[in-house]
Amino acid sequence: MSRAKQPAIKAEQTVWNLKPLFTSDDDPRVEEKRKIVEQKSYAFINTWKERTDYLENPVVLRQALDHYESWKRQYGTDGRRRLLFLASHAAGPERPKTQG
Repeated sequence: MSRAKQPAIKAEQTVWNLKPLFTSDDDPRVEEKRKIVEQKSYAFINTWKERTDYLENPVVLRQALDHYESWKRQYGTDGRRRLLFLASHAAGPERPKTQG
């Protein structure tokens, strides 16, 4: 049985608008954001690093998990900078263009 030749799929160039994130790798907001993330991270670390009561008390465990979830959602991966980095340093000739 012979297979019919499939028509070629035409790929479109993707253009990402990263202006809502940072204007460039050198945007001063990158460093400001990094400092905030560091401060919030150490606030979480310092709150829980010496404590073990969350291992035995479900109420305290819930507080720790809520605190972690809040930190992770707002500051955990510094996602904006990472997104800008990944978008602007994607490998390959078909990498998306960036605006901003």
